[in-house]
Amino acid sequence: MKEDNFKFSLYRLNIVDTVIDVAEADRLKGDYEIIQIIKQAVSPGFDITKHGDIHTYKWSIRDYWIYEGKNKTAKTIGIKLAKSLIEQTGEIVTDEGIIPGKSTYEESIANYINIVFLLKRHIVVVENNSNITSSNTWNAIFTTITSKIAKLNKYESSICLEPIPSKEEVVDLFKSFDKLTRLKVNLRLPNPELSRYTQNLYDELSKGGIKEYLQDMKNSSGINNIDEDTLPYATVSMAQQGYKDGEVEMRGIKDGKYEEIKTAETAITGMVSGKKIIEQIRILLRFSNDLARTEDAKKLLNSLSKEVDRLVPNAEE
Repeated sequence: MKEDNFKFSLYRLNIVDTVIDVAEADRLKGDYEIIQIIKQAVSPGFDITKHGDIHTYKWSIRDYWIYEGKNKTAKTIGIKLAKSLIEQTGEIVTDEGIIPGKSTYEESIANYINIVFLLKRHIVVVENNSNITSSNTWNAIFTTITSKIAKLNKYESSICLEPIPSKEEVVDLFKSFDKLTRLKVNLRLPNPELSRYTQNLYDELSKGGIKEYLQDMKNSSGINNIDEDTLPYATVSMAQQGYKDGEVEMRGIKDGKYEEIKTAETAITGMVSGKKIIEQIRILLRFSNDLARTEDAKKLLNSLSKEVDRLVPNAEE
């Protein structure tokens, strides 16, 4: 039986400064700026061509859509990121024989992924497609395109998608150490979600004007990984929510032996019924004046949002 589920991974939308000394007016701040950058990304002028030894691919962003809701406060936007084979080097059959050559394709078949931005929570749903998401190239391509657009719009910050790890991969692992001697993570200032564990740390970062904070905690006698109202727990809680840059490193005694573990670079995954759910939403939203179709789109989006909320509970609630 053919599988009929939409499978995805979850990422946190972070805003990252691209230069050291950024004036507040030159920084991406709100959803409006984010929407404008992603909306512009569908222009063919921002396509990227990547050359390899054998294959040449073109990466493109297309099919932008937006759902704003009745009060225009719960904005959700979506795009497709496509990868097309445009040239291949190999052996070519001619009338005379087989010779080295290149095949070019003007309208080649593309693989693509749907990317959905739940802007109320700054969580990004990325469709799983092994032809694209088996490596992190798609994320680097997205960052390159949106960074270029941000710079053209005179912004000195850009959009970055950071994997949201599972609780087992960060917080539960943190607690599982018999004696934790080192905890290292590069944190980013959270927006928009905070929990009771991260509020104080956020206040300190915000008060100090800190956007990124490299935490490298060491104690040969053991870092406190039991009490929740501590800096170490706030740190891993923030990293757990995806407000980080790269991996989380933990060292210490676990199950009676010394271990060094690097984690938090794999995004948590989920699924909802209906492999073509995003395509259905996009088509329904074409008829913005048809209330019935808009409501159908809302129901489909709600089913996706509920699964996201189950996987990553809202820290503010």
